[in-house]
Amino acid sequence: NPTVQLAALIRFDAGEPVRTTVKVTDGAHSRDLTFDQSFDPTQGLPLLCMYQGRVHDIAVEVEFDDGSIAGPYQLQYETPMLPQDSLECPTIEIISSIPDALEPGYTFMTLWRRCPKRPMWMTKKQSDFLRKWGMIICIDPAGDIVWSYQTDKQLQGIVRLPNGNIFYHTEWFQSVEIDMLGNEVRKFHATSRLGNDVPDSVGID
Repeated sequence: NPTVQLAALIRFDAGEPVRTTVKVTDGAHSRDLTFDQSFDPTQGLPLLCMYQGRVHDIAVEVEFDDGSIAGPYQLQYETPMLPQDSLECPTIEIISSIPDALEPGYTFMTLWRRCPKRPMWMTKKQSDFLRKWGMIICIDPAGDIVWSYQTDKQLQGIVRLPNGNIFYHTEWFQSVEIDMLGNEVRKFHATSRLGNDVPDSVGID
């Protein structure tokens, strides 16, 4: 999915439900991921929060119901670089950080563009620059982007759902649920603002 660049899927068919352990290393970072039998490898096991422009060594180990283990199988994946134009992706610099005051894990935030004019005075190009772009990023404690999602709408807020998906709101009175691979799960819109002709969306009065 081009909307989410720092993610990958591992697919395989074990012939039965299995428990899968994945070790991901990129030379500077390392972590172990465990997928229980509720995850179907034929549908893909998601690898998230990887660093841009790095070669990731991936070791996959599979445990069957009888306790036997297959692997580890060695894979490799190189993540792309995010856009280097600051108008397409920001450069983040941490000025001050108090790690003890932070919740453990990563931090999500929404980004949107500004144009130094009042909306009524903008040209169409300036208005499109403002309103037809939005990004959600996830950063580690050092300020490095490890996940991003880009859309063609200005974003107004996000919520991380209990199922791990992201629910975001747009300036145009729409709300969208996506999974961490950027796939749309559900969409809602305000019928009083947008009418009833929004494709694949649930209208709300």
